[in-house]
Amino acid sequence: IPSPLTPALEAEKKQKDSMRKKVKQQRLKERRSIDKQREASIEESNLKQQQQKLEALRFKNLSEREKRALAAERRILDAKESDEEKPVFSRCSQCQCNISGLVPFEYYNFRFCTPKCLKDHRLKSKTS
Repeated sequence: IPSPLTPALEAEKKQKDSMRKKVKQQRLKERRSIDKQREASIEESNLKQQQQKLEALRFKNLSEREKRALAAERRILDAKESDEEKPVFSRCSQCQCNISGLVPFEYYNFRFCTPKCLKDHRLKSKTS
């Protein structure tokens, strides 16, 4: 039968237990952060794949003339050197950002860089 714990041994045991608990909590925290990073990277890759599929579908639905125009724009942009300012062929009707070489979102004769710009423009035009 072991002898009863002295106050010093009890304090030492409590300290060891608290250290074990801290180490365990730290490992759990690290594992959670790694899991969050993995989930974020998976979500990001899924989002990129969805955007690529959407872009491919939108490109597929373009007329032959629009496809040729986009190809010509890309060739001109590629021919320019990277240190020079690139020419702007078309701009977003809402935020006026450069959408040259991109497949724009369209309705009527308006072109937009993102669905958000398109939605904002529609809401703005409804209120006007």
